[in-house]
Amino acid sequence: MEPDLRNLRAFLAVAEELSFTRAAHRLHLSQQGLTDRVRRLEDQLGAPLFTRTTRQVTLTPLGRDLVTEATALLQRVDDGWQRMVTIAARIPTRLRIGVSPALVFGVLPALEERFAREHPGVDFGATETTVPDIVDRIRTGELDAGVVLAPPPLPELHVEVVHVGTADLMIAETHPLAQRSTVGLHEVAGIPVLLTPREHSPGMYDAVVGACREAGFTPDVLPLPRDRGYLPRAIFAGEAFALWSTLSPPEYVRRGLVTVPIAGPRPRLEVALLRPSGAPGPGLAVLTAALRASVRDLGAVPSR
Repeated sequence: MEPDLRNLRAFLAVAEELSFTRAAHRLHLSQQGLTDRVRRLEDQLGAPLFTRTTRQVTLTPLGRDLVTEATALLQRVDDGWQRMVTIAARIPTRLRIGVSPALVFGVLPALEERFAREHPGVDFGATETTVPDIVDRIRTGELDAGVVLAPPPLPELHVEVVHVGTADLMIAETHPLAQRSTVGLHEVAGIPVLLTPREHSPGMYDAVVGACREAGFTPDVLPLPRDRGYLPRAIFAGEAFALWSTLSPPEYVRRGLVTVPIAGPRPRLEVALLRPSGAPGPGLAVLTAALRASVRDLGAVPSR
């Protein structure tokens, strides 16, 4: 059984005063309440900590040993708590991040829910936008950080990868491949891929096109509209396909479409936090931890 820290503090007060009366006055406790706390420690240890007579209180050998251990333990607790108080005082009350469209399903809702639960005092706001816009707004200070899928090389920012994953094939439920347990990218070589334009998400575009080329073909690209509420008729007709991040829960897949795991060459998709270079402040440190935990909650294994 672990000791109650309040009981340890009560014991140390008696050990320093060598008087239950003075220690009780110092701690603003009744003498009986103080005696009960010390007795609970003695019951846990199975041996007395003090020798009591009508005239004096002295420490037993076990009591002297506990003074040393309890003093060191409580000092560590107090120091650690003070560090947490200091860090909490530096956490900003407002955090603004940009999120690439591919992460608004799954990752962003999980991150928002965790932040609201663990940091209710922080005004947390997320804006869905393109990767270049996120980078520009971090540079100008309008955004504190960005969460993106498949970040391009960004030497001027700190890029912290929190997960390395891939994607499934998303295709019309009426397409013959929709009934398969797995599908190779080479099997969709004859139809266009619905993809965010390269100028909006260069890393994602290059990862998908690169996987298709590895599978033996260069895909025709059908630009994905900025409006997430609209998808071209071609994908519902089975005349185009798209890729669906494995971090995005299947319940977000539009009616009439299905996802099928890809066998063979497939895109490498990193989830990364973008932030200004240099040591992160407490706000960005807690954001990074929350993002890692959110990815873990989605059933992914964070990258090492």
